[in-house]
Amino acid sequence: ALDGGYAVLADGPLGVQIADVSDPAQMKIVSSAYSLAYVYAVARQDGIVYAAGGGSGLFTVDLTDPLNPKEAGLLTLDGFQYDVKIANGRLYTAGAWGGVHVLDVGDPLNPVKVANAYTPGWAMALAADGNALLVLDGADGALLYGIAGVQPVKLSAISLSGFMVAGTLDGTSAFVLDHEKGLIALDYTKKSDPGIVSRWMPLLDGRRVIMNGTACYVAGGLSGLHVYDMSNASNPTETCWYDTGGGYANSVLLGDGKLYVGSHLQTTEPILIFDAENALQPAK
Repeated sequence: ALDGGYAVLADGPLGVQIADVSDPAQMKIVSSAYSLAYVYAVARQDGIVYAAGGGSGLFTVDLTDPLNPKEAGLLTLDGFQYDVKIANGRLYTAGAWGGVHVLDVGDPLNPVKVANAYTPGWAMALAADGNALLVLDGADGALLYGIAGVQPVKLSAISLSGFMVAGTLDGTSAFVLDHEKGLIALDYTKKSDPGIVSRWMPLLDGRRVIMNGTACYVAGGLSGLHVYDMSNASNPTETCWYDTGGGYANSVLLGDGKLYVGSHLQTTEPILIFDAENALQPAK
């Protein structure tokens, strides 16, 4: 979280660290708080920092003077606090099996729990926009809650049977990260009935590689087939991705203008054939 010329960092086993970033070329740590605690995320408002402290709970830091932060208190909460967000004048934490906690911060240094929304999975992360709160609930996917009132109201849920761990929400669009399914774009035009727009998986496991001019084809294991434009070798650009749907892409071969991809494990397509006439956008 940025605070003027300072950055407030959730630094894991070193607690909350404050860095002077006024000169980006000469950044340096200048102070810390709760350095013996484990901090997963921070949120800042009006000189106060709230830190998600895992099994410890919620830490509060008075950052009126960034060079001399004051450890203002610890609030014990159910579950394991992975994330913290400020929205609609209230504070929310993602507490894994403890669900989503809602806190009143009318007295900023003394947050008070006022509501709780238990989720079916593990609340791993939060994203907020207006009166909407997106909860990334691990194996139970993305849950959308209305937060106009104190008690969050569940509006919808969507899952690809992976494990959603982070995301961002902007109006009717959301992007979420899934450990097993990659980056997913969601459409929340209808908040009660979200839709999947597209999905992309980064290269996880490069097994075989073959070149076709400046096009580079990579058999990427569980992440499928990846195609890169290598015309600028110092800055490869991915131009195409094919999801093998649980199949493990293990080999690639070129012949007679065709690209062949072999995969195994749970797949109904052990051999895939692509027309490679457009080298950077092969067509199945």
